[in-house]
Amino acid sequence: MKRLLSFILILVISLSCLAACAGNNTDNGDQSLSDSSSSGETSESLDSSLEGSPDTFTDANGPTDADIPEGSGGSEDSDETEAPAKKDVKESTAGMKFTLNSDGKGYTLVGKGSATATDIFIDGHEGLPVTTVAYGAFANDKNIKTVTMGENVERVENFAFSMCSAITKLTLGKNVKHIGEYSFRYCSSMTDADLGSSLEVIGRYAFYNSGKLANIKMPNTLQIIEEGIFDKTALYNDSTKWSGKALYFNKYLLAMKTKNYTDGDGVNHTIIDASGKFTVAEGTLIICEKAFRDGINITEMVIPDSVRSIGEGAFSGCTKLATVTMGKGVQRIGEGIFGCGNDFRESKYYNTSSNWKNGILYAGTCVVAAKPDTAQGKITLAEGTTAIADAAFARCEKITSIVVPDSVACIGEYAFTGCAKLTDITIGAGVKTIGKFALKECSSLNGVTFKKTSGWKVNGLAVPSSEINTKSNALKALAFVYAASEWRA
Repeated sequence: MKRLLSFILILVISLSCLAACAGNNTDNGDQSLSDSSSSGETSESLDSSLEGSPDTFTDANGPTDADIPEGSGGSEDSDETEAPAKKDVKESTAGMKFTLNSDGKGYTLVGKGSATATDIFIDGHEGLPVTTVAYGAFANDKNIKTVTMGENVERVENFAFSMCSAITKLTLGKNVKHIGEYSFRYCSSMTDADLGSSLEVIGRYAFYNSGKLANIKMPNTLQIIEEGIFDKTALYNDSTKWSGKALYFNKYLLAMKTKNYTDGDGVNHTIIDASGKFTVAEGTLIICEKAFRDGINITEMVIPDSVRSIGEGAFSGCTKLATVTMGKGVQRIGEGIFGCGNDFRESKYYNTSSNWKNGILYAGTCVVAAKPDTAQGKITLAEGTTAIADAAFARCEKITSIVVPDSVACIGEYAFTGCAKLTDITIGAGVKTIGKFALKECSSLNGVTFKKTSGWKVNGLAVPSSEINTKSNALKALAFVYAASEWRA
């Protein structure tokens, strides 16, 4: 019996030691993407935007359960969040519903749950950061009065607080980078919104018809502003915010005045109330998505050097627009700023053959579009080119090779998607950003050459140079592993 007891004691001690060793050898996490990434998403469509007007998905009682499923955990455009947990984590309002993120390092807030508080705070849960507020998480709530987000929140997804009619004040945390489409639409009591200090993207109609919203703090960090973000708000209706025909706010051109127009067939249209030459105000940083859409009487556009971003379809429908002076500071360009081809909204600039070179449409030093039937073979962009627009070469199936010169700073989202015969591409040393899915559906691609192999980051984490220092490794990293995220240098 004594021998048996001794054997059992030795066995217990041995097992305890093994467990302790296993705990000590646990990987505590690295700041490198090579240890934290998963295979890249490849199923996102070229245009995942919501269809319809900002009043879509609404009835007398707001969105239905079918429109906005509680706890869906994110929108179609959601990127994986790989950033390490913040050290300072404050517990969120009790009772709300969370799901653990796939990386196990944080949570997504997916619904109100059993929470009864009218003033809610969002930052952490069970000692981990809350990084995201999910698609439709609080949609149609009638009790919440204030929303405050701590420093750990990074994304607010589509419809997150849509139709929360009692909210009066919104305060975003300093690390929120993205607020999605319709996220605060119809928050009819909201008067104040502090949009933090790091916001980069505001989705379309984000605050649409939040009629009392007048006091807004916006940072100068924005890179993409989609259409109608403040339409039918007190800010939009404040005549002191307008300069002539344009609504400028915090150096962003957000909207243009419109008027009714009846065409020769007796059909009524809404058009931009501007004609002839239009000069964007000096100091403007962003021209938002579709800002001048259907400006059928505008003939000339002057864009100052201060402008760094032009939104998708900004000048579509400006059918008489023939002359464009493009500022030297433009880096980000949305898809189809002058029309997209085979589209009744094509501008005269788009349809003027002298603006095209070898099937490529330039505006100043920017590539804004390419024609699939004429852009072919080996493409070497003009030296001095500074930006490639979103989806600029989409579906150019005759292109076999592309050299992006060192002068280019930005390659847009989906820039070369669907270039089925493209076999190799060289990324110049001056490129600082590469949009998500830039090489989507390039099925013949054999390799990618990065002229600069250090200093790249995805989701705030470094891309090891070993992952892009050969053509095959770079192809795997850019077209597959990290395809769904923006690259920055």
